[in-house]
Amino acid sequence: MNQPALIKRLIILLCLAFPAVAGAQHLLDKKLAFFSVNKASSEEALLQLGELGNVHFSYKTDILEPGQTVSLSAENKTVSQLLRLLFKEKYEYAEHQDFIIITKRNSYYIITGQISDKETGKPLDSVMVSSSLNGLFALSNKDGIFQLKIPVGYPMGYIVLKKELYLDVFIDITKASDHELAVQMQAVKPFELMPVTTLAREAGKHGHILANPFYNTSKRSSGFEAAGIFNSNTGNAYNFQIAGAVNIVGKSLKGVQVAGLHNLVIDSTSGIQVSALVNKTEGPVNGMQIAAVNHAGKLRGVQIGLINITDSSDGYSIGLLNFVRNAGGYHSLSLFASDLMNTNLAVKLGNAKLYTVFMAGMNIVRGKRLYAAGIGLGHDILLTDKLAILTEANYQAVNAGSWDNRLLQLKSSLNLRLRKGVSFFAGPVFYHYTNGQGNTVEGYKNMQAAGYKAVRSWTGWQAGITSTNLLWSPGKQYVCADDNWSIQAGAGGGISFDVFDAAEWASVDLRVQKGIKDYDMVLMFTAGLNHRFNRSSAINDITALYTPGTTDYIAKLGLKVFVIRRFYVAAELGSTLNKVARKIYNEDKITNRRRFLWSPSIGWMVGRKWDISARIESVHTPLLLRCAYTLWKSR
Repeated sequence: MNQPALIKRLIILLCLAFPAVAGAQHLLDKKLAFFSVNKASSEEALLQLGELGNVHFSYKTDILEPGQTVSLSAENKTVSQLLRLLFKEKYEYAEHQDFIIITKRNSYYIITGQISDKETGKPLDSVMVSSSLNGLFALSNKDGIFQLKIPVGYPMGYIVLKKELYLDVFIDITKASDHELAVQMQAVKPFELMPVTTLAREAGKHGHILANPFYNTSKRSSGFEAAGIFNSNTGNAYNFQIAGAVNIVGKSLKGVQVAGLHNLVIDSTSGIQVSALVNKTEGPVNGMQIAAVNHAGKLRGVQIGLINITDSSDGYSIGLLNFVRNAGGYHSLSLFASDLMNTNLAVKLGNAKLYTVFMAGMNIVRGKRLYAAGIGLGHDILLTDKLAILTEANYQAVNAGSWDNRLLQLKSSLNLRLRKGVSFFAGPVFYHYTNGQGNTVEGYKNMQAAGYKAVRSWTGWQAGITSTNLLWSPGKQYVCADDNWSIQAGAGGGISFDVFDAAEWASVDLRVQKGIKDYDMVLMFTAGLNHRFNRSSAINDITALYTPGTTDYIAKLGLKVFVIRRFYVAAELGSTLNKVARKIYNEDKITNRRRFLWSPSIGWMVGRKWDISARIESVHTPLLLRCAYTLWKSR
C-alpha cells in the first residue's frame, strides 16, 4: 500500500474513533454554502437552519414573536451571521456543549467582525479586541472572528485591535448599535537591532542592556532590563525583565519576566512570568506563569500557583484553586456513594486536562460513623461528547474516632452524560489506609487491618451523579466593576475544633477596601477582635477540660480575588495586637507575646451591600463565619 493511501486510512480511523475531536468546531462558526427561507415563521427558519448546519437550538418558545415571518437568501455565511441576519438585534446566542442557546437580548449591543492579514488574506487568531474606555475585551478565534458585547450606557470611543508583530488598528465607534466589521491588519516589517553599550534610565529604541537601581522606561526593547523598582515598556518586549517590584509590557512579551510583586502584559505572552504575588496577561499565554495568583486570557501552557484563573484554557493549571471561566472549564458538584462511606460531596475546578478535587464524606450508619475530608487531582479522557473516563488521585484525612488517620484513593470511573449539565459515573477505587489512632473507637466504623496492622489496602467501588452548572454558569464574567474605596462592618461567630482549645467564638471587625478594576481584585485592611467564650467539656465521668475565655485584637492586610461574579477567595496576613499565651510543643514552657496571624477565606457578595464569608484564623484556629454590610462607598 502506498504512503498517501495509508495516511488517508489512518485519518479516517482516527475520526471514527474520536468523533468529538474530529468535529471540534465551534457551532456558531460553522459556515453554510447557501441558506434560503421565504416568509417562514421563526421556528421554521430555526428548524431549517439547524438541519442544514447540523446544530441544535435551545430556547423558550415564548421569546419568539408570534406571527412573525422572516425571509433570507445568503451564501458563505456562518451560523452566527445567519442568525443575526434573520433576527437582527432581538436575541443573543451562546454555545453550551452541543447546543446553541437563544435568549432575549439584554441592554447591550454587539460588535462582531473578522480579522485577516492584509498581505496574505489569512484569518488571524488570538487578536485582542478591546474598547478604549470601559476595559471590555475579546479574542478572535482561529477563523479570525470576534464578538465584543458593550453594555448600553457604557462610555465608548473606539476599539483597539492588537496582535504580536502587527500594527495596532483603531476603529471609531460613535453609535451605540450593533456593528459588523471586516478588518485587515498590517504585519510589522523586520528591523535590525542596534547594540547599546551605555546604561540608561529611559530609552526610545532597542537596546541590549537597560539597568538602573530605580526604574527603566522604554517604548520597545530587546535584550536585558533590570531595575530596583519597576520596568515599564509601552511596546513589544523581546527580552529578559527583572525588577524588585513590578514589570509592565504594554503590548506583547516574548521572553522572561521576574518580579518581586507583579508582572503585567497587556497583549500576549510567549515565555515565562514569575512573581511572588500576581502574574497577569490579558491575552494568550504560550509558556508558563508562576505566582501566588496567575491570570491569563487564554492558556496554552502551564500555570503554577495558589489561585489560577483563565478565561479559556488549552493548557494545565496546577494549584489549590483553578478557575476556567468559559464552558470548557470544570466547576462541578458531585454527590456519590462508595463502599467506604455512603454520602460524599466533591467539587471539581479546572479543565479536562487537569483539575483539582475538594471532597468531604461521611458514613451515616448508627454505630459505624466515619468522616473524611481531602483534596486530589484528576484528568478526564474524553471519548465522545457524552462518554468519558475519569481518573483521580485523592488524599484524605479520616476520622474514625480521631483525625489521625490517612487515606489514599486511586479512582477510575466511566462517566455518561444523561442530559445537559447532568452526568452519571461509576467505577472501581483502590484504597490505601494508614491507621494513626490505634484502637477502634466505639460508635465508629472499624478500619483496622487484620492482625492490628497499621496499614491496609483494598479495592472498592463508587457511583454517583455530577452537576456541571449547579455552582455557577460558565462564561466570561466581569466581576469587579469599580475601583472605589469602601468601608464594611462585619460580625459573626464560629468554633475551634482542637480538643484542648475547643470553644465557641464571636467576632466583630471594620474593614477598609480598595477595588482594582482591571484585575478582579480588592485590597483590604481589617481591624477587629475575636472573643472566645468559657467552655467546659466532659471527657468521661470524672474528667473535664476547661477552656478559658479570651479576646484577641487583630489587624490584617489582605487581598480578595474574584473568580466569578460575586464569588471570591482571599488571604490575609497580620498580627494580634495583644499578647497571646501559647505552650511550646514538647516543653513545659509558655510564651506570652504578639502572634503572627494568617487567614484564608472564601466569600460571596450578596447584592451591592452584603458580604458573606468563611475563614480560618491561625491563632487558636477557629473556623469563623462573617456577615458584613457596606457602610460607605466612594463615587
